[in-house]
Amino acid sequence: MATGLALAAIPVLPVLIGVGVVITLAYGWPPENTEFYLSAVAMGLAVMVVTGLALAVHRWLGGSPERSGEAGPVALLVEDRRSSLVSAAVAGAVVGLGAGPALIVALIAVRTLQMLATGWSGEPSLSELIASVLPEEWSDPLLLGAVVLLPGIVFASLTLLTRAWSRFVWVRFVLALRGHLPWRFVAFLEDAHRQGFLQHFGGEYRFRHIRMQDWLAGTALRPPERSPRRRGRSRIAAFAGLAAALVVCVALVRTLPPDSSSRTFLTGVAKSMHFLDDNRTMTVEQTDGRIRLWDLETGRPIGRSLPVAGKVAFSTAGRLVAALESPVNLSILDLRTGAELCRTVLPKTAATTRTLDFSPDGRVLLTSLEPDNFQLWEPRTCTRIGRPLASGTEIDIPTFSPDGGVLVIKVPGSDKLTLWNARTGARIDDGTIAGSPHFTPDGKILVTVKAGVEIWLFDSATGKVIDGPLHGDNPKPGYDLEPVVPVDGSRSYLIRWSRPSGSLAVRRLWGDQRTFIFTGVLDQHIAGGVLAGVLANGEIRLWSLDDGRLLGSIDTGARVASVALSSDGRSLRLDRGGSIEYWDVRRRVRVSSVEMTQGVSTWFVPGARTAVVAETRIDGGWIITRLIDLDTGETKPAAIPADRGTMNFRGNQVADRSADKRTVEVRVLATGRRFTLTGHTGEIFSVRYSWDDRRLASLSADGTIRLWPAPG
Repeated sequence: MATGLALAAIPVLPVLIGVGVVITLAYGWPPENTEFYLSAVAMGLAVMVVTGLALAVHRWLGGSPERSGEAGPVALLVEDRRSSLVSAAVAGAVVGLGAGPALIVALIAVRTLQMLATGWSGEPSLSELIASVLPEEWSDPLLLGAVVLLPGIVFASLTLLTRAWSRFVWVRFVLALRGHLPWRFVAFLEDAHRQGFLQHFGGEYRFRHIRMQDWLAGTALRPPERSPRRRGRSRIAAFAGLAAALVVCVALVRTLPPDSSSRTFLTGVAKSMHFLDDNRTMTVEQTDGRIRLWDLETGRPIGRSLPVAGKVAFSTAGRLVAALESPVNLSILDLRTGAELCRTVLPKTAATTRTLDFSPDGRVLLTSLEPDNFQLWEPRTCTRIGRPLASGTEIDIPTFSPDGGVLVIKVPGSDKLTLWNARTGARIDDGTIAGSPHFTPDGKILVTVKAGVEIWLFDSATGKVIDGPLHGDNPKPGYDLEPVVPVDGSRSYLIRWSRPSGSLAVRRLWGDQRTFIFTGVLDQHIAGGVLAGVLANGEIRLWSLDDGRLLGSIDTGARVASVALSSDGRSLRLDRGGSIEYWDVRRRVRVSSVEMTQGVSTWFVPGARTAVVAETRIDGGWIITRLIDLDTGETKPAAIPADRGTMNFRGNQVADRSADKRTVEVRVLATGRRFTLTGHTGEIFSVRYSWDDRRLASLSADGTIRLWPAPG
């Protein structure tokens, strides 16, 4: 075994030393190079161990039998052939069966050592570590056979060439091919023995004539023998080099950044990641085009990866996944387990399917059957709902109502709409509905805008007119007509439009559906159930949208181009053309002013009593330079770059990768505090918040996605 290890170390150690020197001189030791070198050392050690074991087995099985000296030349040749083939086959089997597991163990050991050195926090389990180093198709018989057989056959062939029988066969073949020996060489020797020219001496043939023996003995070249002391020095040098490599590896591990993440997903190098709106699941698109689901609570993959050739759709409400694994093969999977629920084949006319979408409640799946229709499906059984929904040859993407009960399809070549019952596939409308469609949040009212100046309200369940037309006077379609405007961010919505008289009309789409008329309003903004309107003299008036009463007014003293109300209704943002002013609504005072030179912008921070000021830079990027306290007007300097390609806003935080692209920096805009999240050893490609703002995820070239609780 020791001899085998020493022999295996001869090619491995110089390679490892050379790689280390190249990295040191040319690239340095950032975390990704450290991780690469540790993996190389571990795999080199695994190769040494397996090779040493195989050579030890080969040497043990290939030893001379105790009574070999009593056998004749032919019997000895047969015996050496048998032992050569057996020892080479067993050594090849050791390499073929042991190399793969040894490399896996080596990589797992490196990963475990790295996790222990950088801080163990939500790290993957042993089964996940094994899965991360195995290809997904590892159980494929062809792949498995190639991985096991190819190294085994190559090693067995190389060891076989070290045996006397194989070399004898090869030399005999070459010399016979050149005409220096007869093809039946052993028969020729036996015949010479019978004729008295040769004699048997144990397992050898010798010439009977003494002078011939002396002449041959005098010209023979014997290889020099290595002394035991020299062999011992070689082994000591090999193991000393190995010990030095291990010491270097331990030193390198200590340079890796600490891991502050709460969970690590071993995804391999991926293209993108997305949180689903259930805040429990993440989708990861791999470099080969497959999509895999991950459970955020357990950190484990859900089911198998999806070889998506066309489209994929998710329903967190129904906990379902729809995947086109080929242009016409549709599969429905359980989002929790990844198990396939059903499978169906779409008609050949759907070979370029453009639409694959769940209804909001997850009870219906919609697919397009090009070139001329759609089809509704019951997703858990892959059964059709009604007949195909005819729509024409060129179609827009249909729209589901928020409750999933109604489907709206635009008729090509016109502005007409068709309404369909998504549960039964039956048509609802009478062919008179037209315009661009908008639903209220409960799905009960369909609001359409026709030609940009006419609003209609329909009962979405029956298709009957509730009210209309409500006329606006704007000549540019869609400029002043805003058919569905949020009031409190969840349930209460309204519509607003400009009247020919110059007044503003606002209609509530809840309760008694009252319409309020506000005169002299040049610009307005709605937030938190309050309408802020700008009058010609610069006065700002605030009205309640519950009953239309005037809540108060603020005399700003000069013309105002536009107004914006903060989400909590406590601050106003006034655009005066050359400057932006922030006003406190309760105190009716200006708290801050920002000069709007070229490249400067400013806005409210959602969910915080803060506004930010940002400036563009010469290179095209931009940077947040100031934070404004909306209660006191205090301005704090900031320097938050926002041009690294991964910036992600969520609430009052902004997250981005750092300048070295290996850590995540989170800035809390309300306070200016900065948090640095470490753990990645490669370049970070993407940073994202979950929908509930509680988690932050980063995707890196090191083959991992790391999850953190959102700081601050």
